[in-house]
This record gives sequence, structure tokens and C-alpha cells, in this order.
Amino acid sequence: MVPMLSFSEVIPEDVVNQRHMRFVPKVVSLQYGGNMGFAALGFGYSSKGERYGVQFLYGYLPKQVSGVEVKTIAVKGFVETDKRHPFKGITTSNYAGVNLHYARTKNTYLVFPDYFPKEYYSANAIHFAPFLGGKMDLDVKNSKYISKVGLFFEVGTLESYLITYAKNSDVIQFNDLWNLSVGFSVSLNRLATIRSFRERI
Repeated sequence: MVPMLSFSEVIPEDVVNQRHMRFVPKVVSLQYGGNMGFAALGFGYSSKGERYGVQFLYGYLPKQVSGVEVKTIAVKGFVETDKRHPFKGITTSNYAGVNLHYARTKNTYLVFPDYFPKEYYSANAIHFAPFLGGKMDLDVKNSKYISKVGLFFEVGTLESYLITYAKNSDVIQFNDLWNLSVGFSVSLNRLATIRSFRERI
């Protein structure tokens, strides 16, 4: 008989954690306004230096607020334009970006029904929403799972507003183009989160 040898590869724990860490969100955020409903909750990822990133959000506008229920799914991309450290443990930054919204409610369509005049209406369920924002982050020292918390504000608009204003500025006033949103974010210590999850399973 020929002896059979078996080899098993032992992967260091840090390597396994690094592989899993790419799937763990870097930030969780709650946002009020910004054409994403009354409030939107989401999670996101960013580059190592947080120079750019993307978030995925679900927004909801209850019928009691506007007379119609609106559910929104959004993909939010941003690029940081500058960063400062005015005090120890505090970081401020400015950024610019664009949201891609899909709103589901009454009378919004990706493709209009046949009873609408053909080529008269364009799809109104999807919108691009450019924005400018500012943020202040505070380092968290006494938490195992949270690295920092932040407050942010954004000024944005919709591409349909800009197109309408460019075609006929009498239809919409310049001040009415813009909306203000504010929010709260929590940045996660992803390595500690992964280790805690693996310990529990």
C-alpha cells in the first residue's frame, strides 16, 4: 500500500478577518430629508482614507405626513473635497456626490402604462440627486465596536428640477430647487465586530 499524505492549509485568523471585513459595513447612518422620504436608514462603505464611498439607503415617507406613502431605495456616492482636524478627536470634512433614487408610490413609473401618450412623459420613478455636504466626526474612545460618531448636513436637488429651471426659470424659483437634509452616522470598528460575531457562532 502507498501511504496517503494529507495537507491542510491553516489560514491565520487575521487573514480570515481581513477577508470577511470587506463585507461588513463601515458606517450606519440615519438621514432626515434629502428627497429620500421623511427619514432614511442605511449602511455604507468607504475607501481607507474615506476619500470616497458609497451608501445604500431605504427611505420612507408616511401617508400621514404628505397624503401619500412613498418608499425609496437610494444609492449614494460621494467624494471628499477636504478634511480638517480643528481639535483633538474631532474631524470636519466637506464632500460632494450624487444619489440615485428609486421611489415607489402612486403615479410613479419606470415605464408608463399604455393609456398615457407615447413619448410625452419620461420615467419619473428614478431620479439623480446631486448634493454638497459637510460633516463633523467625534472619535469614540470607550467603545469596542464604534470608532466614531458624526453629524452631517447636505444641500441637494433633483435633476428634473435643474432641467426645468434651465428650460424655463419662470416655472420654478431658484430657491425652490434646493432641499436641506441632516443626519447622524456611526462608524464601526469592523475588526472587533467580526471577532465578536465569530465568537458567538
